[in-house]
Amino acid sequence: IRGANPKRKGGKMPHIVSAFASANGLTLGQVRVDEKSNEITAIPQLLELLFLEGCTVTIDAMGCQTGIAAKIIEQKADYILAVKGNQGGLEQAIADTVLLEKPISTHTDEDFGHGRIERRTCSAYEELGHVEDAEKWVGLRSIVKVETEVYEKVSGKTTNECRVYITSLPADAALLNQRI
Repeated sequence: IRGANPKRKGGKMPHIVSAFASANGLTLGQVRVDEKSNEITAIPQLLELLFLEGCTVTIDAMGCQTGIAAKIIEQKADYILAVKGNQGGLEQAIADTVLLEKPISTHTDEDFGHGRIERRTCSAYEELGHVEDAEKWVGLRSIVKVETEVYEKVSGKTTNECRVYITSLPADAALLNQRI
């Protein structure tokens, strides 16, 4: 990749999907995405290369696909998949769950570093009744909402963000907050 230059032959930078072990700071594997494809086809190829038993695999919203969830469970691992607009029905089901149900567990974590104060509040829900065709998500056990508030010490500005996930892990907010 270092020598890739869009001004050379072909003119395109390679598109790579990587598996990263965050606890160790290691890249475990990489797969190049075919030019006429995207991450959705490359992620299962990468998962196939890895020994995942007992691990938790986290993937951004692009990887929130029923086939990818099934592949992770097949390899005896757990998943936490980010949900955004690419899964509109699922995103709405999560919004309904958060609005209408009480979380089983909540946990707040604070981090003071890099010139900021970050507070992450995780809420975990076991109620899956709002998720249409929940059985298509192999291993699905919980819905997760993480609200983040970041105060930048230098600028004095505060930003807020809310992200949602589905997971095969139990509704343990402290564990989910740490894994996310």
